[in-house]
Formats: sequence, structure tokens, C-alpha cells
Amino acid sequence: MKKILVATILGLSAGVTAFGQGQIAIANYLAAPYNQVYFVGTGQAVRNTSVQVQVWFAEGTIVDQSLLQQGITLNMATSGSSFTFDPGAGHGAGGYFIGDIQTLPTWNSGDVFTFQLRAVGTGVDTVSSRSVLWQLSSDLASSSLPANTASVVPGLGVVVPEPTTFALAGLGSAALLIFRRRKA
Repeated sequence: MKKILVATILGLSAGVTAFGQGQIAIANYLAAPYNQVYFVGTGQAVRNTSVQVQVWFAEGTIVDQSLLQQGITLNMATSGSSFTFDPGAGHGAGGYFIGDIQTLPTWNSGDVFTFQLRAVGTGVDTVSSRSVLWQLSSDLASSSLPANTASVVPGLGVVVPEPTTFALAGLGSAALLIFRRRKA
């Protein structure tokens, strides 16, 4: 569990660009340190479309992630420079999601929004594959282009249970059933 928490905290740095129109662009390939989305356990960067990153958000400083609403889904890059770039963090090349713009319901002076990234996809442990919650203030908003850019560090490691975990759980269950039947 400690390894998962450390990996999650160190995971992903998203480049975040804010616009004064109540929109925010989120991508992890915009600014250094270019932290990648990677598989916890193997440490390899996610390089396929079986994993997607969802943006979840809510207005205010939120500490309960169940209060967030689902936003846009970001697809992992499978070609181009964001697919082949390796920042040397030990995960190999790739692990970047294609940025997109999340429209926010309001974005007035002094507003704060809380965000979280969640990995979803085939075989992904969606409960463990979440970033920490982070906030952005409306002070980042800009009505002129280019918009201000802020670099934040939400962690995101994708957890996929290994087949051996399921095999051991199955063997343990079978053993319990066998011993229970012998006593009866």
C-alpha cells in the first residue's frame, strides 16, 4: 500500500492552462517535468488506448472525492512526439494523454476549483488509480491569449491487479472450501 501511495504522489505532472472564459486545458505534455502516466508495479509508461484519463472537478475546495463531477475523458497518445518522448524518469517513452479543454460552469474572480485525474480502462483498478486532489484559483484565468500556464503535480499511477493475485485468491478460496467440507 505504501508503494502505491508513493507512486501515486510521484506520478503525473499535468500542464494546466486556464482561460478567462471558464475553460481549462489539461495535458501532461505541456510543461516540465513531463511526468508520465505509468503502470504501478512494472513502472512502464502507458502506451496504448486501453487506459484513459478522466478529469473530475467541483467548485470550491473539496476534500471528499465523492463530491466531484465527471468531466472530459483524455485519451493516451499513441503516435507523434508525445508518444516517443522519454524524459528519463525510468518509465520509458510515452505515457502522455492528449490534452483537451474542460468547460467549467463558472469561473469568477476568487473562485477555486478542485480537480482529480482518474484512470479507467480494461483491467484498471479504478479505486486505486486516482490522483490526489488539487485546486486551481481563478487568479490563473486569462482573457487574452496565450493563457497563463500553471504546472501542478497530481500523482497518477495506474494499478492493474496481476494475474497471480487472482490465482492466489482462487487457490486460497478453494483451500478454505476443502477444509470446511472435511469438518462437516
